Amino acid sequence: MVRFRLSLPGALFALLLGLLAPAAVPAIPRAETAESPARLEDLRARADKGDSDAERRLGELYLNGDMVPRDLDEGVRWARASAEHGNVFGETLLAKLYLAGIGVPKDFVTAAKWYRLAAEKGHAPAQNQIGLLHQLGLGVTQDFAEALKWYRLAAKQHLAAAENNIGAIYAKGQGVAQDNVEAAKWYRAAAMRGNGIGQFNLASYYRQGLGLPKDNLLAYFWYNVAGSRLAASQQQSAARARDAVALQLTAAQVARAQQLARAWKPGQEITAIDVDPKPAIRRSRDIDHRAAESGRNRSGQARASGTGFLVSRAGHVLTNAHVAGACSALEAHRVGEPAVKAELVAQDRQNDLALIKLPIAAPQVASFRGDPGVRMGDTVVEFGFPLNGTLASDGNLTIGFVSALAGLRDDSRFMQFSAPVQPGNSGGPLVDGGGSVVGVVTGKLDAVRVAAATGDIPQNANFAIKGSVARAFLDANGIAYRLAQSQPEMRPADVGEIARGFTVLVRCWK
Repeated sequence: MVRFRLSLPGALFALLLGLLAPAAVPAIPRAETAESPARLEDLRARADKGDSDAERRLGELYLNGDMVPRDLDEGVRWARASAEHGNVFGETLLAKLYLAGIGVPKDFVTAAKWYRLAAEKGHAPAQNQIGLLHQLGLGVTQDFAEALKWYRLAAKQHLAAAENNIGAIYAKGQGVAQDNVEAAKWYRAAAMRGNGIGQFNLASYYRQGLGLPKDNLLAYFWYNVAGSRLAASQQQSAARARDAVALQLTAAQVARAQQLARAWKPGQEITAIDVDPKPAIRRSRDIDHRAAESGRNRSGQARASGTGFLVSRAGHVLTNAHVAGACSALEAHRVGEPAVKAELVAQDRQNDLALIKLPIAAPQVASFRGDPGVRMGDTVVEFGFPLNGTLASDGNLTIGFVSALAGLRDDSRFMQFSAPVQPGNSGGPLVDGGGSVVGVVTGKLDAVRVAAATGDIPQNANFAIKGSVARAFLDANGIAYRLAQSQPEMRPADVGEIARGFTVLVRCWK
């Protein structure tokens, strides 16, 4: 690292410590230190002849005091020479000097000028920085659309800081509709590449259940990982947040998260941490998660069935983990079409979600509801294949209302609804009055258990995994899905026709 620190503007420093922080103004990198006096003389000779890369490297040597006495004036002189010769690294170096006021007066306008020149040549760090200046309105007009444009260009080159900054744009709703699911997707991308601020933001989203299912164990994990990648001034914030989350965890959970954090490497996907091997959704003994009536095939294999719905043209189907997660063979079919074999692609046992893939393209796919979200009292339609072999083979539609925006014990991953649920409805879509998916049906309150405990039989207490949780699962597995804004309500029969087109019967052979 460099031997001097950039003096950041107060506004920037505050952003670095916040949940929605854009990336820091980067420090000037240490130059490639010359290995010998002879090599240094060769560098001088090339710089004197106008070699822009040698000029930039010589500038870094003077700025850092490597192999030569530290001399800011000489450092600026060589950085400027490199920049004026069109070297993108020289342009970026000179921009950093003006941004921080090192060897030159602090000048955001001039910094923006040099960043833009490098950015227009496709230099990803400069694209990210000119985006940040537009987001903050430093040296340029504050323009969120312009900021997002430059961030996206840098993100296409896999720059983690830019991915984190896109997350911040969506988290704040700056020039775009505020969207925590989209923000979480970009924070995850940055975190996966090892960006400490992205990891901190992702941890905070897990902690608060923003755009992701609330998960204190994953929050603890990402705070732990971020701690070693953040600047020293930010590590204390991560440690405090991590320790606060630890109060909600068992000693075994903390030990497991620490173990995984120590072994984690960039690119390693972590979407759930199992300490108890049973899915979290089954930890509530009051919910009945039966997938369907059981049966056996001619070979004596146990059979169960449930429901799923198509989420991609490539044939990806979303359903419950308890429907498709432990099968020796799977098949699925749309109404009026022959059954086809299916393959389990991914599952999240903690949130009871599974993704299966059909070998055929999908003629119709579901759209998830975006903003605004559903409210208590909104009409919902459930479509599925309950009691397969007993009820109608072309699907079953029921109508109800959103009863609550949380599940048992205020579990924010779920919503409660009143449309009747039968074995076989598991994994099916819960659709709003405009035909967009708002949840994945997962179970109902176990009437026998609750009656034994309370003396009363529960009525229409059914649960679905929220659409935001399902979307986060799809994001984690790289599935592009459709997103629709709230649409005017249609007749239930029309909603049913839409749902019927993307809903499939799923059969599981044990």
